[in-house]
Amino acid sequence: MKLYLDNSFLNRPFDDPAVSDNKIEADVLFVILRAVKAKKVALINSALIEYENNKNTQRHRQIFVKRVLSFATYFQPVTPVIRTRALCIEQEFSIDALDALHVASAEAAKANNFITCDHSIIKRYTDDKIMVYNPISFINAWKQ
Repeated sequence: MKLYLDNSFLNRPFDDPAVSDNKIEADVLFVILRAVKAKKVALINSALIEYENNKNTQRHRQIFVKRVLSFATYFQPVTPVIRTRALCIEQEFSIDALDALHVASAEAAKANNFITCDHSIIKRYTDDKIMVYNPISFINAWKQ
């Protein structure tokens, strides 16, 4: 199984644990990382994930995400085909341009699952090319 984790999820361990789901979603990230290290699932990195991470002004977050991405076995560059697909996703599903590029990158990398904490992506992307989950929904589906 190939997983694409977007930056909202990769940064979840740094979000306020007092907010209801943040702690649980951060725990899900660490469960996934253990599975990646055990080679039970494969992690996808992308040029877009790295671009967003490099823009992060909080160095400790940047370092953490780079460490997580070091376990990725796939890398997806942004190609003209991905840019074209992202425009379609943006228009068809009313998803922001950067988020549409993430989804298009995940599709191109043949991810089985796209995991995000961005509720607008989860709600709006309804194509069957990949499954889009929030972390809690993913871990519940994965356990079955």
